[in-house]
Amino acid sequence: MLLWLRYQRDAPGEPISVAAGEGHAADMQPLPPRSGMPGAWLTVGLRPVRAGLNIVTAVADCEITVTNAGDAPAEAIRAALVLISAHGGQSGDIDAANAEPIVRPVVSPFALAPGEERTFRSVAASQIDALPTMRAGGREMLVPLVVLNLQHRDTAGLEHRTSQAFVLGVERVDSPKLAPFWLDSLRMIDQVAARPSGAALRRRVTTAAAGVGYIS
Repeated sequence: MLLWLRYQRDAPGEPISVAAGEGHAADMQPLPPRSGMPGAWLTVGLRPVRAGLNIVTAVADCEITVTNAGDAPAEAIRAALVLISAHGGQSGDIDAANAEPIVRPVVSPFALAPGEERTFRSVAASQIDALPTMRAGGREMLVPLVVLNLQHRDTAGLEHRTSQAFVLGVERVDSPKLAPFWLDSLRMIDQVAARPSGAALRRRVTTAAAGVGYIS
């Protein structure tokens, strides 16, 4: 199911919340299962440990689990994590993040045999003044989007990219919806969760002098 965002006032005096697809807020969010395709098939779960805002930056500390659900090894796996924000033109920002070469992976490159998985932590941060924000009820809010890119090499030496965006929000005790981060409340929060934003994007990579190219 594609993630959908809705900003609404649940009742007078209550904060605006972010509604997402089905699933428990604290659960890891896997990508769709492999569909009979041969070769390596990477799936990912992302769990934000804590996230929030300070005067200068938006920060998300995340636990990431990568699994090879395919029938062949995935070699030289590199991971990159980018923090952007939800807004009307977010699809362009996600596309730009997905197109970035992975020059400095967040962990050393690793390999996964079929059925193996690896879990690691990574922190993504961006300057608040570079992120689009939204206003509601006279208050300014930020809805972080974490874009995760995985690139691996198959046994034939071809490069493949798996990309997935996740929306982050504050868990609420009175609702399954996620609340946004308010810019008039600068702090780190432990009670956060993630929802996949759209479906995973999987492409074969061709390197070029101008950057990264993709073959669908």
